[in-house]
Amino acid sequence: MWVTGAVPVLRADGQPLQIRNRMTLCRCGHSSSKPLCDGTHREIGFHEEMPADGGDRRPNNDEGQQTA
Repeated sequence: MWVTGAVPVLRADGQPLQIRNRMTLCRCGHSSSKPLCDGTHREIGFHEEMPADGGDRRPNNDEGQQTA
């Protein structure tokens, strides 16, 4: 998951990571550098699951239109 905008992120031990303009966070739960992504999702075949209601997870823009 890409995070942009100099958002502060804490490690599991509560220590802050260096604030960056963008970073990629782990979503699969298997990264050896959590909370950052190390690409392990490709090795384990992780794929995003759709919500049970079949909804779309894409965020809306300010005008309520879905983004691509």
